[in-house]
Amino acid sequence: MAPSQGNRFQLRDADKSLKRPSRRSGQEGGLDLPESIQIAEAIQEAGADYLSVSHGCYGATTRVFPDGEDAITGDASAVRKEVSIPVMCPNFQDPDKAAGAIANASVDLVALSRALLADPGWVQKVREGRPEAIQRCIRCYQCVRAVILDHLPVRCSVNPVLGFERFDPQWLPRPGGDSEGVEGDIVTKTDCYLP
Repeated sequence: MAPSQGNRFQLRDADKSLKRPSRRSGQEGGLDLPESIQIAEAIQEAGADYLSVSHGCYGATTRVFPDGEDAITGDASAVRKEVSIPVMCPNFQDPDKAAGAIANASVDLVALSRALLADPGWVQKVREGRPEAIQRCIRCYQCVRAVILDHLPVRCSVNPVLGFERFDPQWLPRPGGDSEGVEGDIVTKTDCYLP
């Protein structure tokens, strides 16, 4: 559904506000929660499919990441109460906290960005009932520093293979395998084939 002319003006105002950091990021003149909710409503009226609520700002280099796990959930829940589209919230490492945020209707979706950088097997380990095996993000900012400050490919202190997967023999195709992506056609580290 196309937004009305009035909503376009509201969205333009919201767009200008989106360039302001959050006050929760330690930036004077940043957005507060009521302003963020107004922006969320305008974005919804403009036809967004979902909203992603976060804290932090690259302009406030000491507050790029939220204070701790589950620190954003309260604000995401406040936004969710005011909109009818799904609300996503990042900053989860612990599967129980992520599931709890969804179960108690604080959020509709969780984002696992840094969690998946640190351990791409996060979802599989949860599915297998092995959450203790998850290699967790330690909030060292190495991923942000590499991309934002150093203009390099993303890196992770707890996952040194990140970005180098194509060189890992585990992911090379096995000779004679089919092209259907059958699990048996993937070599293991002990069954290495290098062309």
